[in-house]
Amino acid sequence: MRTKMQVDVGCKVEIESSRGKRMYTIVNELENSVEGKISKLSPIGQAILGKKAGDKVQVNINSTLIEYRIVNVEN
Repeated sequence: MRTKMQVDVGCKVEIESSRGKRMYTIVNELENSVEGKISKLSPIGQAILGKKAGDKVQVNINSTLIEYRIVNVEN
């Protein structure tokens, strides 16, 4: 049986919220967060590090609690 991959720096992660699906590459804190990349130190990055596909997290962004579901994690 294949184990699910955990979110880590360098992974491509597809997440879904009420706003739709987005794909991000997780980068370390030294890299800029630009379109398609998100820092591991950002609120979303911190919430999803170590999680696996199917996990849900809640992130407080601008005083709004947003729930994200991790759809897929790739190397």
